[in-house]
Amino acid sequence: MRQFDVFRNPSKASAKYAPFLVVLQSSLTLTETTVVVAPLVLPDRLPVASRLFPRVKVGTRAVVLSTNELGAIGRPHLKERVGNLESERDTIIAAIDMLFSGF
Repeated sequence: MRQFDVFRNPSKASAKYAPFLVVLQSSLTLTETTVVVAPLVLPDRLPVASRLFPRVKVGTRAVVLSTNELGAIGRPHLKERVGNLESERDTIIAAIDMLFSGF
């Protein structure tokens, strides 16, 4: 598991509107039990893209990083890796900076 890896959302209930979770935690600080993630939601959930809520693609599917919904999940729940958003690193870090610092 690496930072910016994208996994299918294991929750049947929330996967309807947030099909993926992206790992935000640095690969240098990963623990055995949990990892910090944020949901990647369908564009109609957050229709106005912004620095806080950037649009990204997982394969050919457009999704929005719901930065304000980040949380921790048990690593064993993340089973199906579907990609990596390392190419969006600057955009994702900018969204996290905006969330915590307002800049």
